[in-house]
Amino acid sequence: MSTHQHSNHIFPNHIDDEGPGVSMEDFIEACTKNHDILRAVESCLLTTIELNTDDAKSRDLKSFGHQAAGHGGENGLLKEGNTILKQYSDAEFEFYEDLQRQDEEVKKYFPDYLGRTRVQNSGNVDHYIILEDLTAGLEKPCIMDLKMGRSTFQPNAPRKKRVEQSALDKYSTSDTLGFRICGMRIYQNREAEYKVRDKPWGISVTSSNMESSLKQFIHNGLRIRYELYEAFLPLIEEVLAFFQTQSLYKFYGSSLLFVYDGASEEPVVRLRMVDFAHTVRVSDGTLDESYIFGLQTLESLISSIIYEGHVHSDAPHNFKLSHFPKPTICKFCNNFIWGPVTKQGYRCRGCSYPAHRHCYHLVPNHCTPNLLNVSKKKRKRSSKNLLK
Repeated sequence: MSTHQHSNHIFPNHIDDEGPGVSMEDFIEACTKNHDILRAVESCLLTTIELNTDDAKSRDLKSFGHQAAGHGGENGLLKEGNTILKQYSDAEFEFYEDLQRQDEEVKKYFPDYLGRTRVQNSGNVDHYIILEDLTAGLEKPCIMDLKMGRSTFQPNAPRKKRVEQSALDKYSTSDTLGFRICGMRIYQNREAEYKVRDKPWGISVTSSNMESSLKQFIHNGLRIRYELYEAFLPLIEEVLAFFQTQSLYKFYGSSLLFVYDGASEEPVVRLRMVDFAHTVRVSDGTLDESYIFGLQTLESLISSIIYEGHVHSDAPHNFKLSHFPKPTICKFCNNFIWGPVTKQGYRCRGCSYPAHRHCYHLVPNHCTPNLLNVSKKKRKRSSKNLLK
């Protein structure tokens, strides 16, 4: 039903001048109790706002070129100054509107919200919500999108959607780790270009190689920048502390967006929660355990990477041409190691890091010796000494 039709349904076509008068206070109170009237007034106001901003020819709109995940092409994000225009959805719009009623301590975990607009292009009108551009001011923005939660679909979603998303959650690391990688864009200093990791790549990442995959986000082609995760970790802990107390929302299919400047020697980092088309407001007082599980796993993995940087940041690998009797994935590029029956690739003697013949010389110096292998070697040496 159109706004005009909706209004005619709610309001009388005329006012009986001879009838009893209604005070403004009573009228406002009646309106606040009638959701149909509120929706009609809101729709009229939004239409007025959009009409006042619907001058596409005079607007400097560009396609946003730094998406790590999400929809591309005509339905992608648009950039206007220091703001991002994202395709409108009722659920996400309502979430941001509701968020504006919360304290600043809650809103700081989300991009700044600036309202709603529409853009006319070739006779078509597209509606958008206006958000803060988290890459504004960064020379070489690097972005990682992590879809959070063990379950990424709403319980009341259509059955087909639930079956598809449940299968994807179980196939990827969502079910086991509480998050999966949706995409990365990492600036490579040597090549002066971006390395892109897309959704299919992120889905192929397993629990066993998630840590090495996360390290790719802070690898600039020359070295692993451990200091970046040191800067991100307190922000992750803040979000975790927020979730351990908040019971306003349940987040399904939402992401945690990591952003840093690949051109800066100092760690310039930003972390925000994004994507709320499937977020629901709840009143049962329960916590979002699915999201909390993902944050706790992520915190543990990031902490492990930081520890590695402190202890073994400059330790070189000791690679040896090796045979892999079982299917093995190169930890540098995350692709299977193929080749002759014998000695298909290289393996580090210290940490057992497997790599392709064309990848091993690119692996940075961050060998973390396998303590189990070391102890076995020590036991063998001890046994030999006892036999002498």
